[in-house]
Amino acid sequence: MCLIALAYKATPDFELLALANRDEFYARPAAPLHLWEPSSQHGPVVGGQDLQAGGTWMAVSRYDGVRRFAAVTNYRNPDQALAARSRGELVSDFLEGELNAADFAAGLGRTAMQYGGFNLLLQDDSGLHYCTNRWPRQGEPAGFQVHCRALEAGVYVLSNHLLDSPWPKSLRLRQQVDELLRGRSAGDALDSTAWLDLMLDRSQAADEALPLTGMPVEMERQLSSAFIALPGYGTRCSTLVSIGDSKAALMTVTERRFSQAGIEGETTLRL
Repeated sequence: MCLIALAYKATPDFELLALANRDEFYARPAAPLHLWEPSSQHGPVVGGQDLQAGGTWMAVSRYDGVRRFAAVTNYRNPDQALAARSRGELVSDFLEGELNAADFAAGLGRTAMQYGGFNLLLQDDSGLHYCTNRWPRQGEPAGFQVHCRALEAGVYVLSNHLLDSPWPKSLRLRQQVDELLRGRSAGDALDSTAWLDLMLDRSQAADEALPLTGMPVEMERQLSSAFIALPGYGTRCSTLVSIGDSKAALMTVTERRFSQAGIEGETTLRL
């Protein structure tokens, strides 16, 4: 997952709205949005699945009345070594496990450095939590540490750097989400098409606004749009997750899938 906007307790009728694009190599095998039974008894889970390394990039689950959401993005660093474990395990481990979001985040320090650079979002009855294993270590220019914190109600945007880093596509998406939220009133139906269409934006940033992540400037420019379409690599799916403000409300997940040829299909599931 490479671009996520979250509206947490920021609009009437919804505890959480999450809008995301997953960017990946087209050749990497993945299962589309579906309901799967977890290995434990703490499911079922609704989301796509990575068929190469396992896990998932974004999914929801419901167990014993508790609704859970999780998503992960990588931290862009072309020089980082191949990690021992897949970041997608973090999402599936939380959704299939027994720990609530706060306790799962608190325990990440024991294993976080076994993964490549990640940003992790976890949400359930204990709140919305953000975790990363690429928080700068004070006094060490190239050093990192694990950092987790609970988030207050509001709108957040996450790409391939730390939460709310002012990357051009993140700033643009936040503005667009804010505009949609300002137009909502209590009881309004959620226009999933309007939300998902935000993620089709192919606008590229000016060179002077590009982040410096170690990539060549030509590649930084091509990756600076919300929707990416490169030879062999691009936006594989756009996903909208909506979780109502009542604990009895359904979670709705809509996934719009893409290939190099264009839109492949769209699926909506509720849990």
